[in-house]
Amino acid sequence: MNASHPEWILVADYVNAPGCPRPAAALRGWLRDRGIDWMPFTLDEVECRLSCGIDAAGRRQGWYGVRVRADALWRLGLHPDQPTAAVRAPSRRPVSASRRRGR
Repeated sequence: MNASHPEWILVADYVNAPGCPRPAAALRGWLRDRGIDWMPFTLDEVECRLSCGIDAAGRRQGWYGVRVRADALWRLGLHPDQPTAAVRAPSRRPVSASRRRGR
């Protein structure tokens, strides 16, 4: 990758709170929102990071960041410079057949 394009792209960033998806579910939701209804990445193309700390109310909290290799996104036609997604809850809506075909 050159300097203008990072090697890893943050695709989901969210607080680890009750009702929030786990990293794999967040990534699947991000892909579904873009019309991709399967997991097209290998394990070495996905990275999940957990940061822990104290929130504004003084409680212990965790924050997940799910990253995907930029070249893996290009392979799917997703440009690495697209804005990131802020996942708050898992997507429960079905994906239509026309959306899966990219229409």
